[in-house]
Formats: sequence, structure tokens, C-alpha cells
Amino acid sequence: MEVEHALKAMLTLRYHPWQTRAALLRLLLGGGAALLALWASWTLVREGEGWAWLLLLGVLAFAPPYLHRTGLAPLLRRGLEVVLEPEGARMGGRLYPKAAFRALRGPSGRGPFGPLHPFHLDFGEKVPLPLDLPGWDRWLAHLGLDWTEHPGLVNYLSRARGMGWLNGLLYPPEEVQEAWARARGRYRREMGRLWLSPLPLGLGVLLEVLGLSPWGGYLALFGLAFFLLVFLPTWHSAFGLGGPSGWVPRYNPLLAAREEG
Repeated sequence: MEVEHALKAMLTLRYHPWQTRAALLRLLLGGGAALLALWASWTLVREGEGWAWLLLLGVLAFAPPYLHRTGLAPLLRRGLEVVLEPEGARMGGRLYPKAAFRALRGPSGRGPFGPLHPFHLDFGEKVPLPLDLPGWDRWLAHLGLDWTEHPGLVNYLSRARGMGWLNGLLYPPEEVQEAWARARGRYRREMGRLWLSPLPLGLGVLLEVLGLSPWGGYLALFGLAFFLLVFLPTWHSAFGLGGPSGWVPRYNPLLAAREEG
């Protein structure tokens, strides 16, 4: 029974829970930031600041597609499962047989309004290939296609950079997952420092403003020093500060594994 269960789990491709949590966080934080920007720009427009119309229109133009691509779309496909069977691949209860597979096609476009996952499997009909699905490369191999032999896919993945690789919008192929896991661990540690470093400063300011403790001012000063010593160096390392971009915007697991090798 245990062997049968393990075999079924190995042959079933599904999203990791952390990918869903990351998508939800992007949707909430991005949506909150967009609403704040809309409120601020509309306030400026009502006060007669004509240039604020550009900000307002920019938020309306770019926020919805960004939130859809990075937050809503991943949440909508979080329940997707692909079962690799001897005859082919079963998705949504429907079997797509190996014999009907023609080719991997794409990309059909790329850009601010283009698809984030532009490749699809041709079975006589288009079946999207989500490149954030863990094991998408095994799906291709099951159909008889080595992803490294598809120039368009290799070029697309080699050119992709940044946080998408580290927060689940793109999932690396099996041969570079070990190096990717180390990079993701580093990314999580640095993001943890970025989120936690302002807390002493914020707590000190809050205590001082509310007059709840005579030590609030000292805590705020300590928090400011802690913030400068932790947040700024970490941000500089991860994203860049007053110089070349940090390692996160430049990250690509394929290139990183090649450099480590």
C-alpha cells in the first residue's frame, strides 16, 4: 500500500502550498499598494494637481494585469493536478494521450500585457504548459520531449530573471533544483530580515507617541540604528542600493547552476 501511494504521489504533479501562500500575499500586498496609490493620486487630482492624472492612469493601466498575472491567476490554478499515466497525461479528469501529442509551441508573446507562461502543448488543441507547476519538465519528458532540446523554451528560461524564480512564479527544472533551493533559502532569510528590521523602530515610536513607556524614545533610537545596520545592507545585497542591482533581480537558476558547476 505504501509503495502504491508513493508511486501515485511521484506521478502526480501539483502546486506546493507555499506557492499558493506567496500568490495570496502578492495579491493582498499588491492590491493594498494599488488602492493606496489610487487614493493618493485621486486626492491630488481633486486638489487641482494636473500631473496626478498620469499617476492615476498609470496605476489603472498596470496594476490590474500585474495583480492578475502574479496573484489571481496562480490562485485560480492552485488546484491543478497533472497525473502522468502510461498512456499520457490526465488533467482535470481528461486524458491527453501521448499519441496525440504534436509539439511544444510558443512563446506567443511576452511583455507587460503578454502571458507569463506563453508555451502550450499541441494535442490538436492547445493545452497550457504552466512553467510554475513543479515537474513541468517531467511532464514534457513523459511526452518524449527533453526541454533542453527546445530552443525557444531554453531561450525563454535563460532570459528570465528575478523574484519570479524565487517566489514561485517560475519553477526550475529538476537538474537545477538543488542550487535553486539554496538560493531560495538565502532569499527567505534576507526577506525575513527586511520584514523584521523595522519592528523595534516602529515599536519605539509607538510607545513614545502613546506615552506608554519612558523607554520608548531609547527604543526608537536603538530601532533606528538597528534598521540602518540591518535593513539597508540587506536591501543593498538583495535588490541594490545606489549602485548595481542586487542578486535577486539578476537571479536565474540555470545560469547560477552553470556558474557553480
